Amino acid sequence: MRRRQFLATAAAGLTVGTVGARAAGDPYAEKPDHVSLEFDEATLEKYRPRLITRHLEIEPSYLYSWVASSNEFDLDVACYWCWYEGQVSDVKPASHKGDREPIYVGFDPDDGEVKQVAVDGYHYFNAYYTGDDIPFQDGDEYRTTWHVQKPYHFYSAGGDAGSDVDLDDMTEKYPDWWKNGWNVHQRSVVVPWMMLGNDRRSDWWPDDVGTFSFEAALRKGWLWAGIRGADDADTDDLAV
Repeated sequence: MRRRQFLATAAAGLTVGTVGARAAGDPYAEKPDHVSLEFDEATLEKYRPRLITRHLEIEPSYLYSWVASSNEFDLDVACYWCWYEGQVSDVKPASHKGDREPIYVGFDPDDGEVKQVAVDGYHYFNAYYTGDDIPFQDGDEYRTTWHVQKPYHFYSAGGDAGSDVDLDDMTEKYPDWWKNGWNVHQRSVVVPWMMLGNDRRSDWWPDDVGTFSFEAALRKGWLWAGIRGADDADTDDLAV
């Protein structure tokens, strides 16, 4: 098993229900002017992750993607949100229509080298990889391979050769997702560098009180209780 850092720093132990959908508003309200988000298909093809999905009941439809760049950051980030038409679980409340799972690939725009990767490692908790821990496809220095866990669609590193999922334009899809109430931390989507590096955010859940997230706390409780796929999470360096 590859070593990795898996962060989940929200408070635990709460038994709260799922927070309702966020208000619509401006989907780019948190995007600074210095950040560019572009569907650069050639770059996105170069870093497109390969996914092991043949064991899933519902296979992914698209990787909605964009490249984030800024003169205030050393890396560019190829961002992929894998879209599933639904999630099927034996735990009835966990079954729902529509599911999105992130993979962020931070690379040097000068030489193309992949430096950092952040993925959903367990219900929107940030699993972070650098250096030799990055699970590259055999013989490829740009493309990574991820095993998609059934039924919740979060990722663990590497394994068999994965398959390609078609790319599509995140710049066209994201505003609709946001306006339809996507329950996500907006800045983590439009400023993806915050999920990378030493000061990275622990999860993609929205904050509710200050930096506290009820959603993250609930999922952390699941992880500690060993439920909802916790046994499938690759938690070598889990910080709790």
